[in-house]
Amino acid sequence: MRLTRGVWNFHGVDREFKLDGTWLSDDGNPNIGHWEIKNGVLTIVADQIGWTIKFPLPLNPAATPGMDNKGKKQILFQEGQPVQPGQKH
Repeated sequence: MRLTRGVWNFHGVDREFKLDGTWLSDDGNPNIGHWEIKNGVLTIVADQIGWTIKFPLPLNPAATPGMDNKGKKQILFQEGQPVQPGQKH
């Protein structure tokens, strides 16, 4: 699954991940950041506020659980993926 194809969502907002390692939010706020994959983990950073979220690989486009630097669970999913029974985005 390629992170740079399609629209992904975490923290309730659609995001677009660019090949240059940056991402943008589609919520009208100037939320931008960077991302990297290292040691089997996708790390997403919101540059303006220092918020970091980590998701283990491989990514499941239907729902990949992760954790932010405040200890809060986050879910990364690709828009348009069906939700499985018992699963929440």
